[in-house]
This record gives sequence, structure tokens and C-alpha cells, in this order.
Amino acid sequence: PEEAKAFLAWLCTQEGATTASQNLPVGFFPMINFPIELADAHANEFLSLNTGKETDARFVWPALMDLYAPMNQAVISVLKGTQTPQEAADSVMAMLP
Repeated sequence: PEEAKAFLAWLCTQEGATTASQNLPVGFFPMINFPIELADAHANEFLSLNTGKETDARFVWPALMDLYAPMNQAVISVLKGTQTPQEAADSVMAMLP
């Protein structure tokens, strides 16, 4: 739907990334290509350690920790172009209890 596309477009802006960052668990930051400023000085200091470094995706859903590795592999497959997003999602969904 158009609403989902609009939300994702906003989420990729500096405002959206900053807002999302302030609602993630401590130590989780968005994967973006521009600097953001957080309200927590310690979080900003920690975030600055990523400057000039490659980052990776981490998932924040404690109830799904058994699916961490499969979700991580699915994301990597999509990023490499070896699976479509739908194929990756289907492979993870097939592993749900």
C-alpha cells in the first residue's frame, strides 16, 4: 500500500532514522548513510564508534532469538541478490514453530 511506501520513505530520512533510533533498545542504531544526533550523550559516543566502519544487521526481537541466524542469513541473501525478499521471508516463515 501507498501508506507503507510513505512510511518506509520517511524512515529513510534523517528525521525518521533519528525517531526510530530513539525507540530502539540501547545499543541498536539504524543503518543509514548520514549522521544522527540522539538525546543520550552516551549513545552518541557509542554511535560515533561506527564512523568509517561497516555495520551489520541485528534483530531486536527476544521472542525470536531462535530465528536470529536464519533471519540474518535471509537478510544477507537478499543483500547479495541470491534470494528475493519474498523468498527470504518465506524461508524464515517456514521455520516458525
